[in-house]
Amino acid sequence: MIHALKHRFRYVNKGEKKLNKLFQDLITLCDKGLEKRIKTEGCDDCKCPTGSDDSCKGSCKRKLNCEECLEAFFYGDELQRNKRYDCIPITYSYVLKYLNRYSSEIFRIFLQKPEMIEKLNYSLIFSLGCGPATELISIDELIKVNHLNNVNYCGFDLNKIWEKTHLIITHQSDNKELKFKFKEELITEDTFGLNKIDFLFLNYVCSDVYVHEKTNHENLQEWLDSKVTPLVQKMKKGAYIIINDVNSPNM
Repeated sequence: MIHALKHRFRYVNKGEKKLNKLFQDLITLCDKGLEKRIKTEGCDDCKCPTGSDDSCKGSCKRKLNCEECLEAFFYGDELQRNKRYDCIPITYSYVLKYLNRYSSEIFRIFLQKPEMIEKLNYSLIFSLGCGPATELISIDELIKVNHLNNVNYCGFDLNKIWEKTHLIITHQSDNKELKFKFKEELITEDTFGLNKIDFLFLNYVCSDVYVHEKTNHENLQEWLDSKVTPLVQKMKKGAYIIINDVNSPNM
């Protein structure tokens, strides 16, 4: 089982290292949720990508190997990598394994670009393919550290499997300057407010299309031209686009 990370996302405030509350709560509750789900409910409905038959069913309950299942999404064979997140324990495992990495990456991007931090003040943010909304943790931290005001975030993801993670975030957030919501839909050029956003996050959109649509480099470029370019054209001048994706020569 993946236990709560020891090297959790921290920031320095007046020389003292503190732990982001929302980060801590999300890690703790996902850790507890994963353990409870496996030990009490088991994995009778297991859709683990590490096996294409019944051989893997129940193994999570016996060996607590959700991490192995999660790794198959990234490093398994073609069949395993074509799987989508369709299991609550996998979503908990994802948060436990990757929340620290991805939230800290976004946090550092803003630290390297002070003008982006300034832009966050009174901003509107859209995130396409938000999943567990890892960037929201960094935004929450940036608001607190820099005393920002009235930041609005909307995460878009078609996969309902992240709903429980979104509920944890909603219930645990204590940041009065951060307003957020989640929608199970795509961003299109007709999405209300698109022309007013200050930041657009694209989370593994390119790699998701590349893998699941079985496309190639040329077709991916065509998809970007047809789906993403219209969004960019609707955005206001000076808005930022942040692409969080794999860096692969095969894509």
